[in-house]
Amino acid sequence: MASKLEMTVSDVEARYPQFKSDRVKYEKRVILESLEWRVANPTAKNLSVRKKSIKTYFSYLDDEAVRTVQSAFRAKFYDHKDDTDYARYWNEPALSQVFSSIEKSSNAITRALFDIDTPDGLVARQAIMPADIDNFIDVNYNGHVFKGKLKSQDHFYAIIDAVRNY
Repeated sequence: MASKLEMTVSDVEARYPQFKSDRVKYEKRVILESLEWRVANPTAKNLSVRKKSIKTYFSYLDDEAVRTVQSAFRAKFYDHKDDTDYARYWNEPALSQVFSSIEKSSNAITRALFDIDTPDGLVARQAIMPADIDNFIDVNYNGHVFKGKLKSQDHFYAIIDAVRNY
């Protein structure tokens, strides 16, 4: 599949020799500023590398070069999104959104599903029993505490997915 971009990063470096050294200094700053924007806009589903940030640090790039750099920086982020510098910005919006949706639900958990191991250890039975659950959950993530009433099993798994996927 051909790229929609007219330039490659090599083309940008050839046209703008300063970009190669500036990239080393500013790439992570641009990504972090874009992640900060994502925190401020929690409905954004994916990282959007901000054109404004690129133009701040690479003011000499033309529009086509900026599009190429946006794509390259976005790919760099996704290849390294487990970088500890990104974690606060990447996970926080997902958790905020999940906990916000928890508060809007009114279906409380009243029963729990669990496994019981048999003596032979090979077979497990599942039983539904009344649950003694206070329907409250909190997650301490990177110095931020997300709290709310746990309203359904789907919300529980949404929290797990938010942490695991981001």
